[in-house]
Amino acid sequence: MIGVGAIKAVADFFRIGAQFAGQTQIAIGAKGQELPSRPADIEGEMTDSEVSLDLQVHEGLLKAYRFHCTGTAVADGNRYEGSWHAPCVHPGDCGCEGTRNDFVMVRLD
Repeated sequence: MIGVGAIKAVADFFRIGAQFAGQTQIAIGAKGQELPSRPADIEGEMTDSEVSLDLQVHEGLLKAYRFHCTGTAVADGNRYEGSWHAPCVHPGDCGCEGTRNDFVMVRLD
């Protein structure tokens, strides 16, 4: 299991209807420190009320993980809140269910 405290990314993505995909630079906080930014792919689906996305880091320790994020729109419609989950990448040796934490997505205009 990994101890990921916070994930921050600014994504510029292409959207067709509810579907979107793109690339981002992702900064991940672990054990109270922010690690250097890494490139990542982002893809998912967004409606006025919900968002679901997958985030795949390209390099470093976390490239084995695929982060799945889900959230529900907050009243103003520019913010989604929910949770993210990354499954265990060594289930045979570890037996954990992966790691999870809070997820917030904010629209930047």
